[in-house]
Amino acid sequence: MGRDLRRMATTEARQSLPQLVGRMRSKTEPSPNLFEDAVEIGPHRKGGALLVPEIDVRAQVEREAELSERVHELEDLLDDMLLAEELDRRYEGKKAIEGKPLEQVERELNATGLLDRAR
Repeated sequence: MGRDLRRMATTEARQSLPQLVGRMRSKTEPSPNLFEDAVEIGPHRKGGALLVPEIDVRAQVEREAELSERVHELEDLLDDMLLAEELDRRYEGKKAIEGKPLEQVERELNATGLLDRAR
């Protein structure tokens, strides 16, 4: 989590809520992580809830979506590379598969240039 969270008892947080919300609303740039400006709230300052600036939550959701998309792209690339490697191994030195030129097979698989990437 990085640094220790600011901790507040529930009664203290209830009394300070307008100020806490005001401070969090005034942020113009998101923190690098959700916990940077979060306030932990709970009985006897023992936690149970976090009050997190909206800008930090939105930034985290965006970062997660970007990472998820990147993982998907990398998985697709890996699948292509593994398929290309398998085709290259299986048909090494051959110019055609069942009478079809390899380029035609690549087009049919919607994988133009796949064998070139494997080499």
